[in-house]
Amino acid sequence: MPDPKPEAAPDPHAVPLADRPPCPDSFPVTVLMQCTQVTGHPWLDERWELIGVLPTPPGGTAADTPVLRDDATGNRIVRHDGLTLRLHADEADSYYHNLMVPNPLCFVVSELDARGVPRPMLVTASFDEANAHVEGDDRVDSLPLPPTLYQAIERYVLTHYVPTQRAKRKRDDWNRP
Repeated sequence: MPDPKPEAAPDPHAVPLADRPPCPDSFPVTVLMQCTQVTGHPWLDERWELIGVLPTPPGGTAADTPVLRDDATGNRIVRHDGLTLRLHADEADSYYHNLMVPNPLCFVVSELDARGVPRPMLVTASFDEANAHVEGDDRVDSLPLPPTLYQAIERYVLTHYVPTQRAKRKRDDWNRP
């Protein structure tokens, strides 16, 4: 008796977009930045670096104090709540390419205050959006995409990304009068 034919995996794009279950397009996140005191440098007193982007749990609220740790040397970790990673269907191509690289990244765009302290204002997973801010002279930090955000963005890409077929352009005939 022949083996039964294996059933093919369903094509996620075979189901019309209107009939697919809703996919969340925004995720509340918390950004952690570390301030390290610098000694022996003529222009720097402190250095700020991005150390984490964490999904905010459902129903999570802002902490009473944004400083999580402050030691005697002046080094501290600062928590920034109230940020949202928003996904846009027209950026699905950029999210797809971010997920396909060996180390997918999460980007945090910050504005600097008068003292040079970064204040995060945008969290994104789009290479294109981050690059636009870099070209606009904004501070952009990156770190590996957390697994829970990776899974959410992957689901969003599977729902919204439709690769475009590239068409070869027709060349002009320069020999015709």
